[in-house]
Amino acid sequence: MNQNTPAARIKQKILKGSAWVLIGKLLSTVLGVVVNGFLARMMGRDAMGGYFVAFSIVMIGSTVSELGLNKTVVRLVAAGRARAKPGAVRDAVRLTFLIGMLCALLLGTALALGPGQRLALDLFNSPIVADAMPFVAGWMVAMVLQTLVAETFRGFKSFLAATLFGGLIVDLFSVCAMILSQACHPSRVMRPAPAGDGVLA
Repeated sequence: MNQNTPAARIKQKILKGSAWVLIGKLLSTVLGVVVNGFLARMMGRDAMGGYFVAFSIVMIGSTVSELGLNKTVVRLVAAGRARAKPGAVRDAVRLTFLIGMLCALLLGTALALGPGQRLALDLFNSPIVADAMPFVAGWMVAMVLQTLVAETFRGFKSFLAATLFGGLIVDLFSVCAMILSQACHPSRVMRPAPAGDGVLA
């Protein structure tokens, strides 16, 4: 079969893109398990529970803030490139980031300035998360930015970049940072305590 035909090139691009996505998903899953393992060793039970509550708030908040724009930007960028309209592609990317980041900043501000703390206390009964709510809000805004960047690359059919910016880089950085932290401060490991709080070993 002629590898230079349009159909063959499209097939190769699809197979290559699918391979990058699969490898990225597998690596992210493994690295996520490793990160959670490090957190379980370094944090007490209450702090670990607070982390998972914060993570849930970030995921829900980022999904709401994106307004489906993560899917829309893929279609708009791909359509603009297919029609050879670079101006339409630039406008789509610019508008997507403008709306997405504006929504993320508004919701993040609401979470950080009071309502978020009441949510953490009244719904989740987590004073730890309430105290850390400004950082949770910042995490949520960063998550929205990360998702929009990754999906924009996907619209350009740059699957490797989409996989890296889709969370793999963050997971790799997190694992490296935790390994370095453990190497520099090996004593900062929690051991289970009967009362439910971690105690420094």
